[in-house]
Amino acid sequence: MAGKRWSEDRFVSASMTYEKKDGFDAWDQDNRPVLGQRGDITGELDPSIFAHVEGNIDNWWGQVIVHESNNGAELNIEEAGLDNDGSLEDKLYQVDLAHTYEWSPQLTSKMHFGVAYKQQDRFNDEGFPPSDQIELRNTQMDYKTEFGIEYSGFNDHFIQAGLQFAFEDNSDTFYTLSQEKITLVDDDTHALGIYLSDKWQYNDKLQLVAGLRADDNTIIDQGVYWGGRFAAIYDVSDNWISKVMVNRAVRMPTPLSALNKEWGTNNTNPPAFANLSPTAQKPETLTTYEWQNIVYFKDTRVSATLYYQDLRDFLTWLAPHTNAGDYSGYGLELDIVHTFSKDLSMWLTASYVDSEFEPFFDLDPDPSVIGDEHIQVNSDGEIVGSPEVVINMGIDYQLNKQLNFNGQLRYFTRQTAYSLKKQDFEKIDNRVYLDAAMTYEDFLFDGVDLRLSGQNILNNRKKVATQWSKSEYEPRGATYLMTIFAEF
Repeated sequence: MAGKRWSEDRFVSASMTYEKKDGFDAWDQDNRPVLGQRGDITGELDPSIFAHVEGNIDNWWGQVIVHESNNGAELNIEEAGLDNDGSLEDKLYQVDLAHTYEWSPQLTSKMHFGVAYKQQDRFNDEGFPPSDQIELRNTQMDYKTEFGIEYSGFNDHFIQAGLQFAFEDNSDTFYTLSQEKITLVDDDTHALGIYLSDKWQYNDKLQLVAGLRADDNTIIDQGVYWGGRFAAIYDVSDNWISKVMVNRAVRMPTPLSALNKEWGTNNTNPPAFANLSPTAQKPETLTTYEWQNIVYFKDTRVSATLYYQDLRDFLTWLAPHTNAGDYSGYGLELDIVHTFSKDLSMWLTASYVDSEFEPFFDLDPDPSVIGDEHIQVNSDGEIVGSPEVVINMGIDYQLNKQLNFNGQLRYFTRQTAYSLKKQDFEKIDNRVYLDAAMTYEDFLFDGVDLRLSGQNILNNRKKVATQWSKSEYEPRGATYLMTIFAEF
């Protein structure tokens, strides 16, 4: 990382990360058949790069992002055979430019322009895979612009309004079947969004926030979809804040999910691996209701949030991508921070979720095939991989001017899973992981910090549930990292 700041509105910074991972063995003999011969390289990452340059000159801001990653052996080409040398590669090249101008103390305008090239390849590096195994490329050029204003000229009001437009050039998206290249998506798409919001300081204790958003997108060309938010924030006392919030958001499916001309039961002669459901026909619609209270007790801050969420037309892969069902549930989140002194503090976060997924289709058409449906629920509608209770607690301790200690205990229980050994669903209970780090500031020289950190120090590799599929895996074991950070 490097950068220079001349003033508050004139600076430049740059960073680059280069990373390679050899992977680890996450699968015992009961679950290894899920992955064929490639079961010992979970988490493998071939040399990958992330670079970011950002700068600001007066009213202008810009950034450039370059990201390339290769996940090594891709596990589902040619039945995970060792001789296919498959990989899953992601690429992103993005440029953004923004301009902010203050016309008066009450009126500010904002403009943003962005262009991005996105590509994902699921290829066999040694050429076409044999028989009916597939390869996939998904490519898109994404152009975006936004124009917005902020106005505070009305007493006790802060108004925001704007317009967003996007154009997506969906080119070069195909898959191979029996060594034949077949186009999946060749339609370009565009999206238009308009939003308006107002923050009203009603009196000394009550603040009201309301917003409305309209979206039109040719991916799902069925008219305008509405979203919005409302919040009432009330200062009950000097040390108690209560908030009531309602939010509604709409997420469109990707072109590959909705505009696929080959996969899905709504197309002619879809391949066997993509003939269980139609392509996505609707966007996801998420509505949440939240009640949050933040209370201060001397040196302790407590935040508790009770919520209900309702997700309609959940988008996921279900042979192929589709609206797979509806999800809803209640939850409770707790956040506590206690400060013993300026050098010592402790914190705790906890959550409880009671949720249910109602599928539109038979999610397990053939129990003998593992992973075909890519989503699993038990008889109570609980999604595989989702725990009911999660607790994290930690400590931050500045031992002296140079030594700083951080520790964290992570815990979850009641995680829905499927056991291949039992051939039945089960609950995974009481999984505990311990992380810690020690930082030595100004080590040997001023501006040079030395950090030693450890993850999963207890080396807990007891099985946990995989997401989407009927299997379990063993998480990564104890990991230690030494980092030297120099600032000059």
